[in-house]
Formats: sequence, structure tokens, C-alpha cells
Amino acid sequence: MMQKMTDAQRAMVERNLPLVTWYLQNRVAWWRQDEYEDLFQIGAIGLCKAAMTYDESRGVRFGTYACECIAGEVWNYIRPRRKREKRLCAVSLEDEVTCEMEGITLADQIPYREDGRTMERMLILRETLGRIKGRDWDMLLLAMKGFRQEEIAYRLRTTQPTVCRSLRRSRGMIAAECGR
Repeated sequence: MMQKMTDAQRAMVERNLPLVTWYLQNRVAWWRQDEYEDLFQIGAIGLCKAAMTYDESRGVRFGTYACECIAGEVWNYIRPRRKREKRLCAVSLEDEVTCEMEGITLADQIPYREDGRTMERMLILRETLGRIKGRDWDMLLLAMKGFRQEEIAYRLRTTQPTVCRSLRRSRGMIAAECGR
């Protein structure tokens, strides 16, 4: 059963509505801009829940508590969508893996054998790509889509050198596995 907000809680939400904007701009800036309004509404729901459940006797400032509630609501909204997007990603041998200095495809990363075992190469590539997990996978996909390392770093809230190391590690894994 839903509770109704009191006038004091409603005033607290109105005063702290800029917290939602701040959170989205500083913590979720990499998310698609076309979904900003949805995320803002989800964040506002988190702020309302914070106002309704806030207990001043616990010694925590409302802003701190509200940010945690906003974060919880936003991530509960984003998490299933990110998982669904990862499942929908398809990788082709012709997809280009861009780097600061060079443009190469995934097929270029696999040493070609003259005996014509292309199918074996593709199966090995598929198996190897399945072993690349987490942020390394996200970085590799963004690189294959043509994003520069700085853009990938901004989207994933990390640094460009971290992206460079991850891509080098992923390409090395692909080359090592497919070269056997």
C-alpha cells in the first residue's frame, strides 16, 4: 500500500530536486542522452522514497541519504537494460577494431593459415571472445564500433590508459588463442 507524502516531505523533495540532476550528470553521464528524461523520473522516484523513509535521528544528512536512494533506483532501472544490450551484441570478423594509430579488423588479429581452416579460425575466435568479460568486453565492443579511446574512457568512467591496456590485453588474447 502506498503512503501519501506529507507537506514537509513534499517540500523536502522540491528543495532537493537538483540532486537528481547532479547525480545523473556526474555519476551516469555516459548513459544515452535520449533516455535522460526517463532516468530523471526514476531518480525523482528515488528522491520521493528518500523523503518518505528519512529518519533524522540516525545522524545522516538528507542529501547523503537521498543520493543513495536515487542511485539505487537509477541502477535498478539501468542494470537489466545493460544486460539485455550485452546479449543483443553481435560481432563479425569484418568489424573494425580501431586504435589510436591503426585500424584493424578482428580477422586481422587471427593469424591466417594457408591450409584454409577459416571455419576453425572463426570457432576459435568465437570461443576467445566468450572469455573476454566485464569491462574488457565493453571496451572492446565500443572500440569495434569506432569509438576513440578517450570516448570509451568517458563513457565507462575510467582513464584512457586503462582503455589502452584493456584493448591491448584483449587483442593479445585473441591473437594468442587464434595463433595456436
